[in-house]
Amino acid sequence: PTLVAFCRLRNNNRTFRISRIENCVDEESGEIIDNLYDYLHERYSSSVDASLDRAYNEAPDAIDSPFYIPKADGQMRKPEREIIATFLQSLTGDDRVSESVVQKMMADWEVPSLRTFKVSVGKVGNLSNEIQSIFKQGASDIVATGKTVTALEQEALDYIAKRLG
Repeated sequence: PTLVAFCRLRNNNRTFRISRIENCVDEESGEIIDNLYDYLHERYSSSVDASLDRAYNEAPDAIDSPFYIPKADGQMRKPEREIIATFLQSLTGDDRVSESVVQKMMADWEVPSLRTFKVSVGKVGNLSNEIQSIFKQGASDIVATGKTVTALEQEALDYIAKRLG
């Protein structure tokens, strides 16, 4: 396994083989790390990223789909990110998912096409009624944050209503 981390010698991010790292110290606690692989695995397993990854592995379409609506109009405002964070908290059971976590996620997220959105919504229809309900409510709440409903937002809401009831 490898690790991408900041290299002080090169003053840049580098890729390191874990097996070749001779010593490591947790800078926050000063703890000397004896088994780096186990340490990193434990840190990741208890992180918000792990919660999101688990949810994504179980229901990727439920996570992908909500991002279409706020990004379809070309902007992703804080109230919309907060609604998505609440949705993801419900989906993951992790209340550490915040608006800032969603903002970070969105930095690299491309706007899905309408076709991709529709396929994803269809797959959400195969998930539990609880997830479908949370999904529909989140979509409505996102649209409600704007002063007007754009044609793309309305089309998305209409499609969700058609597919998920």
